Amino acid sequence: LSQNQTPNFTPDQSVEELLNKLVQIMKREEEYPKFVRDLAGITADIESGKWKSAAKDLQKMYKEYKQFDIPLTLALIKKADLAGQKLEGKSVVLLLGKTGVGKSTTIHFLAGSEMKETTLDGLEHMEIVKVVNEDLKEITTSPHAKSDTTCVLAVQVDQDQVGICNPDALVLCDTPGFFDSGGPEVDVANTIGIVKAIKRARSVRPILVISSKQDRFDGIKDTLSMMQKLMPNLLELLPSFSYAFTKYYGKVTLVRAGINSVMQCDTKSDYILTKTLDRMRRDTQNGANLIEPTQTDLREGVWDNILSKDPIYSPQQEFRTFITDDSRAVIQEQLQKWRNQIISATKRSDFDIIKYRLDSMRDLQQELKQDFIEQIYNDCIYQINNILGTEYKQRTKSFNETLARTNLLSEGEIMQYANSIKSIKFADSIRDHLELAKEPIGPEALNQNLVIQSDLILERIKTGLNEDPISSVRIENEIKNIKVIAKCFPEFGDKLHKIEATLKRSIDDCDQETRSFIRGSDFAGAGREMSRLKEYCKIFAEISTDTKTSEQYTKTKVFLEEHLQGKTEKLREYIPLNTRLSSGQMERLTETVTMLDAAKDTPAIHLHVAVTTIKRLLDSVHGALLEHFEAITKDLDNAPSLQTMEPIIIEFTEVRRIPGLELKTADVYHRTVNKIVSYARRIKADLQRVLESIRQGQDTINISAGSVNVR
Repeated sequence: LSQNQTPNFTPDQSVEELLNKLVQIMKREEEYPKFVRDLAGITADIESGKWKSAAKDLQKMYKEYKQFDIPLTLALIKKADLAGQKLEGKSVVLLLGKTGVGKSTTIHFLAGSEMKETTLDGLEHMEIVKVVNEDLKEITTSPHAKSDTTCVLAVQVDQDQVGICNPDALVLCDTPGFFDSGGPEVDVANTIGIVKAIKRARSVRPILVISSKQDRFDGIKDTLSMMQKLMPNLLELLPSFSYAFTKYYGKVTLVRAGINSVMQCDTKSDYILTKTLDRMRRDTQNGANLIEPTQTDLREGVWDNILSKDPIYSPQQEFRTFITDDSRAVIQEQLQKWRNQIISATKRSDFDIIKYRLDSMRDLQQELKQDFIEQIYNDCIYQINNILGTEYKQRTKSFNETLARTNLLSEGEIMQYANSIKSIKFADSIRDHLELAKEPIGPEALNQNLVIQSDLILERIKTGLNEDPISSVRIENEIKNIKVIAKCFPEFGDKLHKIEATLKRSIDDCDQETRSFIRGSDFAGAGREMSRLKEYCKIFAEISTDTKTSEQYTKTKVFLEEHLQGKTEKLREYIPLNTRLSSGQMERLTETVTMLDAAKDTPAIHLHVAVTTIKRLLDSVHGALLEHFEAITKDLDNAPSLQTMEPIIIEFTEVRRIPGLELKTADVYHRTVNKIVSYARRIKADLQRVLESIRQGQDTINISAGSVNVR
């Protein structure tokens, strides 16, 4: 691309397809809108064949969007762990130095490989001719000042092959160079991986590799700075160090000259550098470990010098993990980006990204153990919980306020609430992270609120069913809300069953109470309970298909009408026209008429049975009684004597005491009374004449209607 030439791609690797794949990946990233704008110009250049311009802009985008590759870092650390298994309990010869000083070449030389001088890309190069150790196959050499080793590698030394004899098994440990050119991932993995691997060794002999290509030993100062972080007690460990010099071509004097030059110019303010160079100068007084790869006869001498040094016998205590300032800055910048992406992803409920980011952070922290990583990770957890908590509070507040006002809950509102639960439920994938928060928010919190609110609805319904009067509209709204909830949350269907059971009991109790009032002629109580029963049945029909229960009001209404009708018909059966009424019959007549009268005069019962119906029944009883009253009147008129008249008069009077008859029989009553009075007067007059005749001694006395013979 940089040469402005059209690249060749296989069909499945076309630029368009690769860019589309990149777009799909970036869609879920916070920078997506800007990314699309940046990519638009590049796409236009590609379509018009401006490959050089496209390449330049792509390189610019790569630098802007490139991320610190945590999975790669962790993979490299894991690879170092595998290498560390080879170091378990072994005596390790550890090669240290900047990238390009020739550590890999030195490893091959010490392990017995055969090499020859050649050129590669116009540069001097040591080509591996023969590898005598299988472990060396992963270690490559290069003339370029870039790392060919991406992780710690261990090579078991075949002592017979290299002509040495050491009581301990020796392992050469090739490490990527400090300030590695492979990027921050390799740099971090190396600094962590080296220490993890070395800590498993029985002992360590460090070798500092220095190349003549590093002008005036300019790499030593930086290397020593890193080594001091790697080994905090570096000065105390210097006696265990060896030094290997590459590309000096047998000129030991150049080694000493380089050391002296640096000591004269750069060591005044650097105590560690001074001590190290001083130790290095003393060690090279009688010769130096010059690495001449093609001169295999020098190999044993180098090994003798290395093994003459006492090793570090406590690598677990002497070596420390660290990361460079540059790598720290890169990681911190990347994790801050991730923090922002996690916040954005939480707001849109993209928990796949959140889980990936948090898992990576946690895994990285487990390896690096850096305070800044812990702080960013904990802040991410806080932000997630804060966002989820805010959503929880907003949803529950709106939801609960709607229910508290007994307003009808729409399906849209409950679906929003359900979506909140669903959204937060996706957070289960990061539950092991959220458990670190003080108050982790989960779907169970929203579910629990739903349970609480549903229970409150049930309580309000129960309370409302006992109120007088019943607010059926409010209760129906409460039930409709429960139905909406149950529709979206089937597990809440049992709430409807509880309401149905509660209403059924209320209907049964109310029905029994109503019938008791009817039987006792307490029509005020019966009317009140029937109104309640009517509302109960209306509400019940909203949630149940049990028509037997929902029609209970109708059945009770029929019971009331039949009760009144039955009482009336039974009365008419024992109201005789030509015979006298017994005291018991008279008492039942009075009770029934009083009952009908009470029903007629109780407005509460008129809501359930028409007052005209009651009046019709009452009128029919009154009519029968009036007929009986007329018959009594005739009997009085035909009574042959006062003795036969007396029981008729008593019944005559008792009938008139039945409610509603006194006024209706007033005229007949008064006429009859007048007749009786006139009859009594005639009798009185006749009696007076009888007495007078007796005094006069008459044998025969004529009294009104006829003669009375007195003997």
